[in-house]
Amino acid sequence: MTKYYSVKADGFYNSDSGVTIPDDAIELTDKQYEDFLTAMNTQNKMLVFENDELVLKTRIPNITWNIIRQKRNRLLSQSDYTQMPDWPGDKKAWAEYRQALRDITSNFSNPNTIIWPKTPT
Repeated sequence: MTKYYSVKADGFYNSDSGVTIPDDAIELTDKQYEDFLTAMNTQNKMLVFENDELVLKTRIPNITWNIIRQKRNRLLSQSDYTQMPDWPGDKKAWAEYRQALRDITSNFSNPNTIIWPKTPT
């Protein structure tokens, strides 16, 4: 059985599957197939065609404002207790931290450059 990888389809193929193999598919050795598949499934890697060969690259997550807001809202929710009247900790520090979380979307123009405020101790 011969194994292939198609960059355009972002998929593996084999000659015994009965599926039409894309025109851009590149034949792989058994070792390449195992190495590529393992890296893609366990190391957050992707295959790209570069300088006439397949190369593994680290996937860069697409961070969106929606993802940032979800994280911010989770952090706010997890720190709600710090503002309860009977909580004995440093309310001022926690209030400032929570305000910094709320201000994240207005203080940064690019979701990939956000610096998260430090949690008070």
